[in-house]
Amino acid sequence: MRWVLLAQGTQNVTDNIQNLIGGLQTKTQHSVTTMQQGLKQTTETAGLAHSAGESLNSINDMVNTIADMSMQIASAAEQQSATTGEVSRSIEKMSGLSNESFGCAERTAQTGKKNSGPVQLAQ
Repeated sequence: MRWVLLAQGTQNVTDNIQNLIGGLQTKTQHSVTTMQQGLKQTTETAGLAHSAGESLNSINDMVNTIADMSMQIASAAEQQSATTGEVSRSIEKMSGLSNESFGCAERTAQTGKKNSGPVQLAQ
């Protein structure tokens, strides 16, 4: 009977060990699955971070292009302002010359009216 009790005790311990090993295998498989999911998510996150970096580089390039355009626009506006000033001065000068010409024409007309009598030719 001792042998039977010893065999039953051994069987119980063996069953317990098998249950523990089964539990460890289940937990190990769950851990492996979790690590694989973590690796997949990490890979996806790295890809997204790379894409975000490329997007930021593109945005930076666009900002630099806009800054260059702004400087070109400012330079063109400055040139346009200078040209407008030159045109304005030329128009003022033309206006002065026009007034001067008009004054000369008036004086010539008045002189002509004064001398509108008979003209004697000098011989």
